Amino acid sequence: VRSTIGEGVVEIQEMAFMGTSELQYVTLPASIRTIGTNAFYSSVLPAITLPEGLQTIGDGAFMLASLSSIHIPASVETIGKWAFSSCSYCERITVADGNEHFSVQDGVLFNKAKTTLIQYPCADERTSYTVPSGVTALGSSCFSSSGNLTSITLPVSIRTIGSSAFSYTKLTDLEIPEGVTEIGGSAFSHMVSLTAITVADGNEHFSAQDGVLFNAAKTVLIAYPCGNSRTAYTVPDTVQIIGGGAFRGVAQLQTVTLPEGLTEIQSAAFYASSLTTLSLPASVSVIAPDALRPMNQLTAITGADGNENFSAQDGTLFDKDKTTLIAYPTAKTGTTYTVPTGVTILAQGAFYGCQLSEVTLPNGLETIGNNAFHAAEKLTRITF
Repeated sequence: VRSTIGEGVVEIQEMAFMGTSELQYVTLPASIRTIGTNAFYSSVLPAITLPEGLQTIGDGAFMLASLSSIHIPASVETIGKWAFSSCSYCERITVADGNEHFSVQDGVLFNKAKTTLIQYPCADERTSYTVPSGVTALGSSCFSSSGNLTSITLPVSIRTIGSSAFSYTKLTDLEIPEGVTEIGGSAFSHMVSLTAITVADGNEHFSAQDGVLFNAAKTVLIAYPCGNSRTAYTVPDTVQIIGGGAFRGVAQLQTVTLPEGLTEIQSAAFYASSLTTLSLPASVSVIAPDALRPMNQLTAITGADGNENFSAQDGTLFDKDKTTLIAYPTAKTGTTYTVPTGVTILAQGAFYGCQLSEVTLPNGLETIGNNAFHAAEKLTRITF
């Protein structure tokens, strides 16, 4: 299938061609100035010519697209986060001569000053790569899904590692340089070969213990290495926060013991982990809406007596007053479930991926949150 966009069109708006499975070729007019957020997200386009005159490429514009190469025109001034992330077939990136904002070195996309590494081509054949000296920031998802890389050397100049920077790569080990001051969420998620994370001596912001990454004071657990072979792990007593994506994609762990004193579980903290049960300490007061989903092996959530914010009943998580159903365990046995009387809210993603075939809702229910039944593929009946 081919599509030709007529001359005079200046913007392709967000999600315009998102997920198109038949569209093979798109011709863009010279009038195009903006490609919006997620415009070609997860499209099967093998190639696209970006016209001279294009100025802005939005966040996630070509994320997960099937592009084999990317050429940035001289006119482009802005490239959003994740714009070319996880393009698994992309072998090379080039930038037109005269572009004042971006540059390329050895097929890798940088800002003009080469202080920020924006995107590594995912299908590049190299198995090792050394980030150039002088680079201070690794952009969000910059190495994500680079399937051939098993080793990356980071320079001492690095200060910032963006969110999901190394996700879905095959790195076996990684050392955080001395000068790093900031690491984004899920930076090391789904790295199935990563057995340990280490921190260079002298780093004042981060530390490692038993291959697990923490802030310097060990009050925040930042990342657990996905490829570690342990089946059980006890979070240190000092930890108060489980960071965003900290256990994301961890396939071996079945049990994590959380300490009394833990107060917060952040976004996607246990996303796609293999835990079978989870017990919340009495001290936990904040759980992000997506912190416990999806967890395809989770059979039960329990809450400690004395928790003033959460409660559990029959393995299902509620708020303290049991007026909000927060999370039904994905792998909990049984095909039917009756939401208890008194529940007025089903939280965002409450039954995400559940194995239930029938759910009965109470008469007093007032709100069904976004994606409350998302991916509940066996669900055939919802009744009041």
